[in-house]
Order: sequence, then C-alpha cells, then structure tokens
Amino acid sequence: MVLVIGALVLSFTPILQVRAIEAASTAHVPSSDIIRLSGVGVGTPLITLDQEAIRAKLTQNPWVLSVDVGWGLDGTLHLNVTERAPYALVVMGSQDLAWYLAEDGVWLEPSDVRPTGEVDMFTAALEKCRADALLLIADVPQTVNPKAGAKTTDPSIEGVLAYQEGFSPEFAQQVAYYRAESESSLACVLVSGVEISLGAPRDIDSKEVVIDALLAEFPNQLTYINVRVPSHPTYRKLDSENVAPGTGVYGDGGEETGDGSTREGEELPPEGEYGEDEGEAQG
Repeated sequence: MVLVIGALVLSFTPILQVRAIEAASTAHVPSSDIIRLSGVGVGTPLITLDQEAIRAKLTQNPWVLSVDVGWGLDGTLHLNVTERAPYALVVMGSQDLAWYLAEDGVWLEPSDVRPTGEVDMFTAALEKCRADALLLIADVPQTVNPKAGAKTTDPSIEGVLAYQEGFSPEFAQQVAYYRAESESSLACVLVSGVEISLGAPRDIDSKEVVIDALLAEFPNQLTYINVRVPSHPTYRKLDSENVAPGTGVYGDGGEETGDGSTREGEELPPEGEYGEDEGEAQG
C-alpha cells in the first residue's frame, strides 16, 4: 500500500509530468493541431500516457499515416507525425469536384480544382496532376462517394491502384491517367498519347510485357492497344511508318497521334501473335 501511494505521489510531481510538448508541422497538419488532437496537455502524468491511444487520436486525421511518441528526461513529449502524400486526383462522376487519394487508398480531402468557362474539369485536373506529379483517375462511377479518412471500396479505383502497384516503376511513370468506368473496363492513357484498354486487374505482368513489345515494334505509330486478353492483343496504328514524335497528352511531347487513320482491322491472331484491331476485345 505504501509503495502504491508513493508511486501515485511521484506521478503528480513536476519531474514526472509532461512539462512541454514538441510537434513539428507537416505539409497539411500544423503543430498546434497535432498537439490538440493528441489529447495530452502540460501537467499530464507521464505514467498515465497511453502511446496507442495518442496514435489512435492523431490518425483520425486522414493526412496522418503514423505517429512516433516519445519523451525525454526533461519531461518533453515528442510527437513525430509521418504524413500521407497525395498520390492521385480522382475526378468525380459529377465532373465538378475532384478528391485527393493516398497511395494506400485513403481519401484525403477535396481539391480546389474546378472547371472554368474556358477549361473543363478533366483538363483542369490533368494540368494539376502534371504540376504536382499526381496520377489522374477519371470517368469513375457515379456511386463513388468519398469520405475523408475512409479507404476506398470502389472496385474500379481499387483496380487502378492494383495496376499501378503491379506495373514496373518505369512503366507506371508513363501513365498519364486512367479511365475507371468499371473494374472490367479499366483503361489508361500514356504520356505519349497511346490509349490502352486494360480490362480487369489480372495478368498485369503479362499485359505490360505485351504493351512494351508493341511500343518497341511500332515506335511513334500506335494510337491504341488492347490487352484485355494479353495472349490475343490487338492495336491500331497510323498508316505511315515514317512519323515523328508528336505532342502527346500534354501537348508538348510524346508519340504521334496523327489524324486517327488506321489500317483495316483483321481477325484476332493466333495466341502469341499481334493483330490490328477495329474494336474492343472482350476480357
């Protein structure tokens, strides 16, 4: 009993209390918010601090990925926050709002990107993504309903993240944006301007191998590739084989998209071969 009473008395002496709290601001969470959200105040007995409870309170903020909690012998509590970074900008189906999405699929907050009289929402979002090195996800279903701090559960957006994770870093960096109308009809457009029909997120490695092979075989000529069924890919390309790199998605570099002319489509080739395409392959 004497020991218990002694411990309680010591816990409320200044030397065993929080005497100061230090927290460095992050890009989206100021130090004052970090301290407030922690729920800890000066004078709190160190013996009563619950590190997991502090982390749980702070990670309620969608920008907070993790928190390191520690204290020194001088009674200073240290809160070091690691912040989520925006990974993608998702244009809502209403075409008047876009949300930031983290790489782990957590919704962060609405962006300030808006359409204007001269620039539509897609173009404004594409320019924002280029400036901030973000991935653009467009044409999402109307059912997508973001909530800050919640993880996306939409199959089409989860499919986009699966593709980006499954592609090699070199190829993923070539993707300018995704069209995500549904999980089974996912498509991406490369910075060069080539549109790729991907389909559902499976056989990702095989699809990348086929895309790379076609791009290498027909440099600056392809406008469209369909790898929904990677063993039976199809493509569209320009008539001329003597084409120079064109403007691409951003209008200042990439592969020639030309006047859209293609050669006549052919039947799907046997497995392992490539063929020109007039329409979508199913898969």
